[in-house]
Parts: sequence; structure tokens; C-alpha cells
Amino acid sequence: MLPNYLAKRRVIVTPPPLDCIIAASLLLREYRSEGLEPLLIINSIDYLRNLRLTSNYALLCIRDEFKDKIREGEEPLFLNINERFGGVFVWRKGGFTPLELIEPPPKSMTKLMSQILKVTSSQVEVLASIVEGRYSGLTIEDLSKASLTALLNISNFYKIVELILEGNLNGFKALIDELVESYGRDEARYVAEIKGKSMRLRNYVLIYYDVYSKERIYVSEVIDEFINEGYKGFIILGSRGDKVVKIELINLNMRDKLAIKSRLSGFIEDEIVVGDIDKLYLRYPFPNLHELIKIVLRI
Repeated sequence: MLPNYLAKRRVIVTPPPLDCIIAASLLLREYRSEGLEPLLIINSIDYLRNLRLTSNYALLCIRDEFKDKIREGEEPLFLNINERFGGVFVWRKGGFTPLELIEPPPKSMTKLMSQILKVTSSQVEVLASIVEGRYSGLTIEDLSKASLTALLNISNFYKIVELILEGNLNGFKALIDELVESYGRDEARYVAEIKGKSMRLRNYVLIYYDVYSKERIYVSEVIDEFINEGYKGFIILGSRGDKVVKIELINLNMRDKLAIKSRLSGFIEDEIVVGDIDKLYLRYPFPNLHELIKIVLRI
């Protein structure tokens, strides 16, 4: 059953991971069952940040980091979960107003969506067990690898949506297996290459990669390896060739974070903060990679 507050929305937006994609699929199916055909937008935060949100939007797995993207006077919906509760919030008068809260929070967005829509079926239970790591043969790590690989071609996410809409669980699992296999095929080589060119900077590690290459899906694995070696803070430069287009500052102390932002203020076009991660998007003309590395190394 589609709640009235959702029936008025005409655009569904979600980034990965797969849990969010599956939840969006369940929502889209409910719309279609009521004769409605909303637009479904799936992409990474890097691209979704260009949206300007209106009351037509229902966003999954996004909240505080997008409040600056809301047009004045508009009231988009936000569906997400945290450690205390899950639910639906509307942006109203400069703040998030809860429309429906579920406590304690479900373990997944898939489960949250099924509770909001009051949908119960064996398919939904299987999907929830998959994203919550309770399904034999598919681990949370597998889903993460599949999601990262799918980012190389966003159409993969739409294929997942269609398989779920069709109720084709075998096709869904086969596609996940295919994406995981693709991830593993080049994993060792790319992780070694990215790690080999990384630079240690006091307590931090500077990592750089090409956003247009397959390197980008292995950056998180490189970070995990450095964390296992005792490093906690990271400066990540994403480039197109020799031009830097984005920077991520992860777990930097406030002094160093402000120092980097100050030195790069002339290059920064947009900024999104997600927990301990500051994502800085640079403006054209983009700075040279090696010149930017020199600037960062001076902190």
C-alpha cells in the first residue's frame, strides 16, 4: 500500500549500495501497482549532488548531506535508517520533520521499505536476508563488491531493478555473482598499483586514482589495507588524466582539514560532508595532479 505522502512524489532517487537499490525497486513496484510511473534515478553521490530537489522527490539513503540541494519552499521526502530509528522525513521550514518512525530501526532499507509499504512476501524476505547477510552463499562483502562493479556501468543497477520487479530472484543472484566475479578478476593488480603509488604523510595516506578507470572501484579496498596497517586518515584525489576533479578527506583532524580547504579554496566548487568524510568537488579549469599533491604535502 502506497502511503499518501509518497503517492504525491514523482521522482525516486537513490545511490548505491544494493540495499538501497532493492528498497527503491520495491517502492517502484508499489507505484506501478497503483497505475503510477515515477522516474527512478540511480547514481553515485558524485552525480546526484547536481540535483536541485523539489517536493516531487523521494530520496532513499540520503539526508543531511543533501539539505543544501533543496530549493527554497520545497518539501522533498527522505527515507533512511540510523542507529536509533528508521523512517520517512519531510524537509519543512528548514528542518527534517518525521512523517513515520519505526523503532527499533530495521536492519536494512529493504526491510524498512517493506514495513512502510506494508508488503510481506517470500521474495521480500529473501531479499532482506540477502542484504542483511543472512543468505547462504552471498555475503555482505559480495554485495559491496557487486555494487562497486555496477558503478562502472549504471545500467547494471537498472537491470537489478527490472529483475526484482519481475520477481526473478535467480536472475538477480546470477547478476550479482557475475559482478562479484568481475570485481575479483583485476582486484590484486589494481589494489597493488594504487597502493604502490600512494604516499605516507605523517599519520595520513595520500591516495590518487583515475575516476574514469576501473581503479575507482578498488580505492575502498586500498583504504582497508592501510587501516589494517594502523593508518586512520586519508586524502583521496580523484583525477581525469592529470587533472584533479574531486578530493575526499577522511578522518583528518580539524586543523589539517581546514588547512587543506583554505589552500584549495580557489578550486572548490561544491562540498558534501558525510560523517567523517568531506567530499570536495573542484571547478574547471581543474588543477594539475602533481601540483595539487605538492600543495597537500605542505600541510
